[in-house]
Amino acid sequence: MVRKKEVLSNPVRTIEVGKKSVSRLLDEMAQTGFQGKKLGEVAKIWTEMTSRKGLTIFMGLTGSLSTTGQWKIVRWLIEKRYVDVLVSTGANISEDLLEAIGYRYYQGTWLANDEELLRLKIDRFYDVYADEYEYRKLEDMIQKFASGLDDKHVYSTREFLWLFGEYQSKKGIRSITAAAYEKKVPVYSPGLIDSGYGVALSLLKRRGKLIRLDQTKDMEELAKIAEKTRRTGVVYLGGGVPKDTIQLATVIKSLGRGGEEETPHDYAIQITADSPQWGGLSGCTLEEAVSWGKIAPDARKATLYCDITLALPIIAHAMNELIDAMFTIAAPGPMCGSASRHVQKAPVTLTRINCSHSSSVVSTTVGPRGSSMPALFERTSMRPCRSTARAMPSATESCSATSSVNASGRRPHACSTSA
Repeated sequence: MVRKKEVLSNPVRTIEVGKKSVSRLLDEMAQTGFQGKKLGEVAKIWTEMTSRKGLTIFMGLTGSLSTTGQWKIVRWLIEKRYVDVLVSTGANISEDLLEAIGYRYYQGTWLANDEELLRLKIDRFYDVYADEYEYRKLEDMIQKFASGLDDKHVYSTREFLWLFGEYQSKKGIRSITAAAYEKKVPVYSPGLIDSGYGVALSLLKRRGKLIRLDQTKDMEELAKIAEKTRRTGVVYLGGGVPKDTIQLATVIKSLGRGGEEETPHDYAIQITADSPQWGGLSGCTLEEAVSWGKIAPDARKATLYCDITLALPIIAHAMNELIDAMFTIAAPGPMCGSASRHVQKAPVTLTRINCSHSSSVVSTTVGPRGSSMPALFERTSMRPCRSTARAMPSATESCSATSSVNASGRRPHACSTSA
């Protein structure tokens, strides 16, 4: 029998106006109710995920968020290694290019005269505008890059986007995929063709060059990443194909072990504007995913029903404050041979990139102050990388199990993008 005193044991925190940080405000909101409470909970769980040793964070990114000023936040999450594996729509990782190569999106209105916009060659994303001719520039860049690829090789989208990120990085373009290449974060796009990439590759095919993408390679690689990591956590910004692709990785992992034991995610947060009662995946609750063995029954989880463009900037700023505070100490001290005002909380596993087409990976693990730790991956041979446009990491042991945040406030990678 539950006692009344036990039920009424956690009072609501009444918010008072005053000078405070974003992270403090969200902490107070986590003690209130409704979606304000969920906003605080999501920020708290995501921050907690970044400090968990051996936890690989998958992020599903849906929609067309890059047009709304969000893409540099995603790039920041990658640069700080608060995301270890990104699964995105093609739109998000193509439409960031428009600004990355020097053009702009413009504020507009959802009440626009669309026939007039068509005449002016202005594309509308609800209340955001883009110049159609400038938009074609990003498609032209994708086509120019793809024209230099080996049309005899069958690519996973991760391989394709890795090479595209390298291509941009060498040109000084600071996009999402360029940051992912530089920080060794694998990027997958199960709906890549449903974007400017599809336009570019279709036009290239008409010119006589067919670039082939094998989506089953994506699923194999994602499953291998899940298999090679100790624990997994997920961040879903929206739903759709990116969300279910990540969810299915746990199913393949389980079936690969015989299917009798589930291998669910241990952490899960999602921000969505979709409702569950229509039966769609985008509104599917994290609780429903427990029945599929995709989310652990005791997982740390929270769902925020909210527009992503409202929540993501607030959460990112709170994380920036919280993680800086978590790893700053009062006095400077040595950390792996260098003075720092930060302390490393957990061992870091580093894996060199294997640029061959084989599946070999080399792992080297370094703990605090250089102490050795068991490597996450089995040590295998590695061929030297060559700094050519065709150099590409191979199989999928990519960016699995990362450690906790390191001395610079970044989560170190525990594996290579040789996934």
